[in-house]
Amino acid sequence: MFRVLMISAWIWGFIFSRFLIWSRRMEGIRWMPVPDASSWYCLTDLKFKIHRKRLTYVCVLNALASLMTLLFIPQDELVIVLVMASHVASTLWWPAFFELKWSWLSCFLLSLWLFVSTFICIEILFRTSPESISIFFLPMLIGIYGWMLCISSYAYFVAKVPVTSLEYNRRTSRSLEV
Repeated sequence: MFRVLMISAWIWGFIFSRFLIWSRRMEGIRWMPVPDASSWYCLTDLKFKIHRKRLTYVCVLNALASLMTLLFIPQDELVIVLVMASHVASTLWWPAFFELKWSWLSCFLLSLWLFVSTFICIEILFRTSPESISIFFLPMLIGIYGWMLCISSYAYFVAKVPVTSLEYNRRTSRSLEV
């Protein structure tokens, strides 16, 4: 019964966070990060970028790792609340960052919360139940959340403004000098 409750909470957390980004639109639930070559993600000089064709796989891995963590988590209320809140926050971060729905400061703070809360979960789980299977999935989430933190902090502190279009430069012919 506990696992059914966790699956239900995971689904509702996913739907809730997507409706926070796209209210009254069903397309938001099916959204995946697939930026095209002319999107701001490809045009802006960001460090730590994952190739645009692999972003969907990272997003799905993030969702599945948070689901597996929730399924195999011990019944500790604090850990459940932290993992559920980080699931909702990570589901918020993806469209907020890639669709420029929120500012880069908000995305940076959200990714910082994700990173810190997952470390707190690992610390609590190591103290209370070190044999838990969910400890295996939390390092995957730490890796993904660390990438989110790196790219969000670079975007906010260094890039500052996304490049949404490039100026067209006319082609000129070269003069031949003999």
